[in-house]
Amino acid sequence: MNSNCIAIDLGASSGRVIQGRLIEGKFELREIHRFMNETVIEDGQLCWDLDLIFKEILSGLIKCKSFGIAPDSIGIDSWGVDFVLLDVNNEIIGNPVAYRDNRTDDIMDDVFNLISKEGLYEKTGIQFMQFNTLFQLFALKAAHPKDINGAKTLLFLPDYINFLMTGNLITEYTIASTSQLLNVHSRDWDHELTELINDNRGMFNPLIQPGVKIGKLSQNVEDNTGLTEVSVVSVPSHDTASAVAAAPTNGKNWAYISSGTWSLMGIEVDGPITSDVALKYNFTNEGGVFGTIRLLKNLMGLWLFQEVKKLLGRDYHYSELISEASASEPFKFLVNPNDQRFFNPENMIDEIKSFCRETGQSIPQRPGEICRCIFDSLAFQYRQVLEELKEVQNIPIYAIHVVGGGSQNELLNQLCANATGLDVYAGPVEATALGNLMFQN
Repeated sequence: MNSNCIAIDLGASSGRVIQGRLIEGKFELREIHRFMNETVIEDGQLCWDLDLIFKEILSGLIKCKSFGIAPDSIGIDSWGVDFVLLDVNNEIIGNPVAYRDNRTDDIMDDVFNLISKEGLYEKTGIQFMQFNTLFQLFALKAAHPKDINGAKTLLFLPDYINFLMTGNLITEYTIASTSQLLNVHSRDWDHELTELINDNRGMFNPLIQPGVKIGKLSQNVEDNTGLTEVSVVSVPSHDTASAVAAAPTNGKNWAYISSGTWSLMGIEVDGPITSDVALKYNFTNEGGVFGTIRLLKNLMGLWLFQEVKKLLGRDYHYSELISEASASEPFKFLVNPNDQRFFNPENMIDEIKSFCRETGQSIPQRPGEICRCIFDSLAFQYRQVLEELKEVQNIPIYAIHVVGGGSQNELLNQLCANATGLDVYAGPVEATALGNLMFQN
């Protein structure tokens, strides 16, 4: 096949429009357009600028003609949990609030007053994190009940982009599985949970699987881009689902780390695991492809490194910081990367120093020391999660596949190998785009 496919890969810090051509069984990739994606403050809340995101997507599609590309299909993936609500006119209600906003602070206990933590985990198998869609909706209901009551449709972010592209309202399974609103056993909406938010079941679309054709580009998008007769296909629209689908391995005796802003570490299993041990270690059961479940844990990942780089500004490049970290004394400073204080601090460097001070350690000063602290700490977390995985699912694990942008960090990959004692295979870097493209063919 020589199909021209376009993967629109939306990350929490950047977005890309990538061409993929399947030639003699291998994908040839070419980046068409890249853009920054940063949150903005609207009405005192941290929000996504969806108008800008869609404008950038259209810019990427417009560039296809200058690259001589006539796409056959397009697929869209993004991070999980975040959503928009649409009214009866299919207009957005309120602001598209980002998961790092503080509106869900302390909201989980309010939900646990209605359903026990154990009962919720048995239903959903989802890791308890305050930004899960369930908790975001609960916070929205408490603050703006009219927005919930006036909602006709809930769409996750890739579903919303699909709607803007085609005019069709769909919800894809893997992205919905991040919400903590699906029953992990039936793999469909759990209406006891959705009714805690709104008794309008019609707000939650029937779920479709990856690989289903959603529709053709709308006339408006065709007019804006000059593209015609292009199909939009439902891919594994949760970026981690796409990334894991592209991991170059077979069998079951391997773990993965989808390494980027978040480190998502886990294994693929045939069915959900909601045991007491899985709950104790707060593992998540997310929908994978071909009927699999991704048993994993969300770790804060390279977010800490990205925030440090942002504070240091243009004086340092990522490669320079990694080099300085490599030359710094190992294991001199350690933090818990998943500590809530690192979720969205005003100053990441100050928080890292404060953690070290409060735990009786010496305090990292130089940029290389601060970054070495982050990498050492992540490596130890990988070791801890590996041991927990072995306890939750008693199977031998012989290797770790690191996929995504973070797989380019050779220092972190080596530290992961050192900490876990396993072979670590790095790449593909563009795993998410590859998984996206695979389901368009």
